Amino acid sequence: MTSDLPTPTRENPAPPPVPERDAASGRLTGRSIPSGRGAASVLLLVGIVAAFAVIAVLAFALREPGAALQPGEPAPDFTLNSFEGEQYELSALRGRVIVLNFWASWCIECSVEAADLVAVWREFQDRGVLVLGVDYTDTEAAALDYLERLQISYPNGPDLGARISSRYGLTGVPETVLIDREGRIVPLRVAGEQRPLAKIVGPIVPGGGYTPDDLRNTLEALLADGDVGSGATEHGLPIALAPSSNRIPTRPPRR
Repeated sequence: MTSDLPTPTRENPAPPPVPERDAASGRLTGRSIPSGRGAASVLLLVGIVAAFAVIAVLAFALREPGAALQPGEPAPDFTLNSFEGEQYELSALRGRVIVLNFWASWCIECSVEAADLVAVWREFQDRGVLVLGVDYTDTEAAALDYLERLQISYPNGPDLGARISSRYGLTGVPETVLIDREGRIVPLRVAGEQRPLAKIVGPIVPGGGYTPDDLRNTLEALLADGDVGSGATEHGLPIALAPSSNRIPTRPPRR
């Protein structure tokens, strides 16, 4: 049996191990790294790990920064394929007011607000308002059961790869964003906040931080105004109460 490496002898001894130095201090650590082919293997492995780390950093940096979501600014474009097989592209929905609601079947607060969102949808669907549900971090079976059980009739679809929620800076569910007919984020005045907010944080329920009546009044103002944009806070939009502090985490509970 042959080997690519020469057999160590007195005349041809094996190369000694190379002492390893601490990267920060430059001192010898007392450990050794293999020399020859072993050292090359270690260097190759280190290079591969470093390459993957660079790729991961670049991928993170290239994501749409959700934190940049600002009231009055153009809403990030997205395409949502509904559970019914229909496609909704925000850029193709100009002229309609969009109520973009992020939810999940495992979210208790989401189920609490569902009936009120359905009621708002029934009232405004023939007036140019589209309520659109984005299902976050879920399974299709659980999502469909949730929709059927709560009799949710407005369109819903899965957020595959969390692409939409990432672009909209989701911090928890439920969250709701209003988009005007020009495709801009509707500024929402919230009591206790000095500046308008870009989204409703928490459930839309009677007695809650932002109520169904608040939503109705906002939609009425948007439909009557026709061009809200960054000046929405000057056009009679309602000032909501402080949002609910009882948030559902963005990750589903462990089963």
